[in-house]
Amino acid sequence: MKQLTILLALSLLAGCQRDATERLADLGATPGHVVTLTDATFDQATKEGVTLVDFWATWCTPCKKQSPVVDEVAVAISNRAVIARFDIDTSQKRVKQFKLEYVPTLMLFKNGKPIQTFTGFTDKEKLIAVIDAAVGGKK
Repeated sequence: MKQLTILLALSLLAGCQRDATERLADLGATPGHVVTLTDATFDQATKEGVTLVDFWATWCTPCKKQSPVVDEVAVAISNRAVIARFDIDTSQKRVKQFKLEYVPTLMLFKNGKPIQTFTGFTDKEKLIAVIDAAVGGKK
């Protein structure tokens, strides 16, 4: 009986961490799509689980090369993590907060904390590998 109680408690605790599908739905998105973040949605998107944020700007030529790669990562990652974009021209608060000097800058968050940063163009395979490592392996 004691083992059954422990197993039940562990399964309930495991259910407390919401998967990326639920987090995406909260942000008005679906798996395989990139979420556009604002100041109002940034903290919500990054506070739990794994989130990759592409900090970019409309005037940035390298960002135009990175953008389709980020789209491909979103499709490949599906519901394992949230893939998002943040236009740096919409908020100096985030630029200062993360000391962004160059774009594109891609930042991987886990449970609200940045765990890895990439400056400049970053290839799809590298991004998928770091995301998979952060979520605990490919599912």
